[in-house]
Amino acid sequence: MRIRDTTAARIEVERAIMLMPEEPLHYLVRALINSSGNSLNEMVLKDVNKAIDVDPTMTEAYLFKATYYTLKGDHKNGCEH
Repeated sequence: MRIRDTTAARIEVERAIMLMPEEPLHYLVRALINSSGNSLNEMVLKDVNKAIDVDPTMTEAYLFKATYYTLKGDHKNGCEH
């Protein structure tokens, strides 16, 4: 399933973060929503890092980060994460 209404998705994830800021999945979802586009987006990385800060054992966040770097052509950072 693909998110087509990114505006509505952003609103929902912002609401979720406001209600439960300690939930790392919310930050990862926001990173996913914002990850489209060709350039490296610092906001995406900020959200992924926030998810990792909240839960350092969240494997999905590390995998997302490594994949994100790799897909953006930054293979060095992709391999490190």
